[in-house]
Amino acid sequence: LSLLASLGADCDKACSNGETPAYCAASNGHEECLKVLCIVANDLGKPDKCGATPAFAAAAGGHAGCLALLSKTGSCDLGRADNNGATPAFCAASGGNDDCLLILKDAGCDLEQVDSSGTTPAYWAANNGCEGCLAVLHSAGCDLGKGENDGSTPACVAASHGHAACLSILNDACPSSLS
Repeated sequence: LSLLASLGADCDKACSNGETPAYCAASNGHEECLKVLCIVANDLGKPDKCGATPAFAAAAGGHAGCLALLSKTGSCDLGRADNNGATPAFCAASGGNDDCLLILKDAGCDLEQVDSSGTTPAYWAANNGCEGCLAVLHSAGCDLGKGENDGSTPACVAASHGHAACLSILNDACPSSLS
């Protein structure tokens, strides 16, 4: 990458779907490539056509090293939502990537921001059985009882998918959500 940049390659140029080299590196967990791009690229936070940033891609893939690098360099808005209102915290929580969620928490990201459906990262963590992420969200002081626009709560989706460990965390966090 350094050689390509020195030869005049545009390290910010996106492909047809809007993904930049930084997005691709973060999405695939290529931390060393992302380190080089931190030096030679001008816009590491550029979103793709769906509004997803490299931080979004790193969180979705569980690539904590890439996400930490983006956080450390301040080169990407870690809380930026995509076109549907989902943030990197949604990706981390729904994928069970509690290490990524901790990075986002430490960076001061809003872990309770709702998407266009009114769902929260806690809702998706409960839906997908990601108890480690629910524990991180609880320790961050998030409201784990908040439901989506149709009224469905994290406890409802955890129960409907048989995620008993999630229900236990939700009961500890907000006992009234199970009654």
